[in-house]
Amino acid sequence: NFMERAVETGGGNFRDVELDYSAEVELAGDSSALIDRLDLLLTANQLSNEIRDLVQSGIDSIAIDAGSEAEDRLRRVHVGVLLILVSTDYLIQK
Repeated sequence: NFMERAVETGGGNFRDVELDYSAEVELAGDSSALIDRLDLLLTANQLSNEIRDLVQSGIDSIAIDAGSEAEDRLRRVHVGVLLILVSTDYLIQK
């Protein structure tokens, strides 16, 4: 999927773009705080409660294990960004 590759690596035709999720990775242990940040950055705090709940379920479905903490945190960020990017709250200008 193009969007998934773009979120994870800047893939597709955007190989010269490097994504910096360091601030979001720091928040990945707290799904509510992560969603608050993504909501601010991606939808100007216009994320509906319905979409917020769906995104939170997606993020919370990824456990952070001690042996793969950095990867799990980054995966939670990727899932949160991707779910918001494909939501109607992001796609429809208000």
